[in-house]
Amino acid sequence: MNVQKGKIHSIIDGGRKARCVPDNDPGIVTHELVIPFYWRETMGNIRVGESVYYLEDESMGGFVIGRCDGEWDGTIRGSLTVTEDVTGKGVSLAGHTHTDSQNGETTSPK
Repeated sequence: MNVQKGKIHSIIDGGRKARCVPDNDPGIVTHELVIPFYWRETMGNIRVGESVYYLEDESMGGFVIGRCDGEWDGTIRGSLTVTEDVTGKGVSLAGHTHTDSQNGETTSPK
């Protein structure tokens, strides 16, 4: 696979794929390139006209690997399903407890 640089020409397949115009050959448009979930929609906010790096294989398919501006604030917008535990600032979501403000008893998460 070859790393290429280009601009997003169109976003297709429900936002899961894009076609790009290569910077080194602006007269063509790539075949479908997969957009990773973290660059899609409001999470990565990738848009038509934006400069990206992408991998392209022999069949002209490939994968968008990054935005040229490097922008992503790390925010996951919308729902998220996690099959294991989540830890934030050293606190386990599955293992934390709550303290009752009235009598000081602790309870496990539900």
